[in-house]
Amino acid sequence: LKAAKPGTTINLFNFGGPSKAQQEEEARKKAEAAAKAEEALKKAKPGITINLFDMFQPKAAAKPSAQKAPPKKAVRAPRGIPVITDWRVNRDKSVTGYIVGSPNFEDGTSVTTSSIATGEFEEGNVVTTSSGSKYFLG
Repeated sequence: LKAAKPGTTINLFNFGGPSKAQQEEEARKKAEAAAKAEEALKKAKPGITINLFDMFQPKAAAKPSAQKAPPKKAVRAPRGIPVITDWRVNRDKSVTGYIVGSPNFEDGTSVTTSSIATGEFEEGNVVTTSSGSKYFLG
């Protein structure tokens, strides 16, 4: 109070709040963001989706661009290859699960294969047993 010039108005209701300069800067930033949004709308092609959420974030806080995801594994089994679901790998590298699409078993029958000779134990892969049978891990 001692440093206040004569005639200066002191606002006790906003004590510790943003200064007038800070308020002006905030208003300027909001006006800039609104102008950017309006410009984006003018440039947009009909039917395009515009993300308005990132527009109001500072550049440093913007999310990094998404990297392209690696191609997904096959979602469906190749024709003629039975599917084993809810499977697990056993110590002898055989697979135990429920089989679907086999001419030798009813759908949903619990089976254990012979040991797997080729293929990776990942969902969406085809594996081949040591006896030559092929299964899709679903």
